[in-house]
Amino acid sequence: MSFLLRPIDAGDTNDYNKVIQIQPEPCFVIKSKVINPNNTSVKINAKIFLNVCHNDQVPLPEVDFNPYFVYPLIMNNQWEIPIVTSSVRQDVDKKDNICYVVDCCINTKCVSWIQQELELSEILTEWCLESCELREEIEISRDDISFPKMKKKGDTIPQLQVLSEDLAENYKETIHSLVDREQKDPVSILERRRDLLGEDEPLTDDLPPLIPINKSTPRKPLIEEIEDLSLHEPKKPKIDSKSRTLNYNLTMGKPKDTSEFLLKVEVVSELESSLDYRVRYDSENNKLIIANINTNIFPEKKLEIPLPDIFKGSPKLQCFFIKPERKLVLFL
Repeated sequence: MSFLLRPIDAGDTNDYNKVIQIQPEPCFVIKSKVINPNNTSVKINAKIFLNVCHNDQVPLPEVDFNPYFVYPLIMNNQWEIPIVTSSVRQDVDKKDNICYVVDCCINTKCVSWIQQELELSEILTEWCLESCELREEIEISRDDISFPKMKKKGDTIPQLQVLSEDLAENYKETIHSLVDREQKDPVSILERRRDLLGEDEPLTDDLPPLIPINKSTPRKPLIEEIEDLSLHEPKKPKIDSKSRTLNYNLTMGKPKDTSEFLLKVEVVSELESSLDYRVRYDSENNKLIIANINTNIFPEKKLEIPLPDIFKGSPKLQCFFIKPERKLVLFL
């Protein structure tokens, strides 16, 4: 979610409509390039830097982050981190070439969430990119993303000016009314993505790394919910000559939040989609059975996971798939 930064109206004395000054604190930088400036003055193929910042005046989501509840909400566009996005400004890179800078400010509490949860930091990266695209009506490359080793691009980050009504508790209604009134406003419910680490810019302050190493794929969701936890064996299609060996890499552990789930299982393989998996629970033997169903590419390979005797009856099972890491995540 991105807030529209409105200009100061000197004649407006209504406290509800007064302008709030927000001083962003730098967090990390996203770097890419402009691949479609549309009808703006931004130059095509120019570098663009997004300063991801924080300030406690920016609203929090209506529900605090809990990975087991929030990821399904994200997939249904029912949860997002509010972002105050500045207009683009011109700068120069290390070679004195023209580049552009945008500031994306989130609530300070959200920083701790993205530091602790890799997937959320990836999703936030895409939210910031799309927020910038919507505000400036440009298109930013997802294949040229990197994360320079610096906390901010530029000597200083200017203050952001936001109407207090946009920071009120009913900010969702305000945003949606703006969207209905003028579709070109830089306001949107955003989705998710992330990309690779890189760059040799100097590190200016101590900061734990937030963004992982990996390549992006064009505009596909990072997280997919697996809906079909079938108890039936599918028919086996014939394996063609392109079939190859499938390898599973399994890790198990206790979830950070034990209020609902007792066990976290992660499976990494060559499979690239949630649709390639079949997952079922064998209650008789207390086993989790995972197998691939894309047998036209890989021969069927089952992974039987004996579970500890910690469940009362059949455990509740929730599954996610993280595309960039080819990781199936299961909570029981």
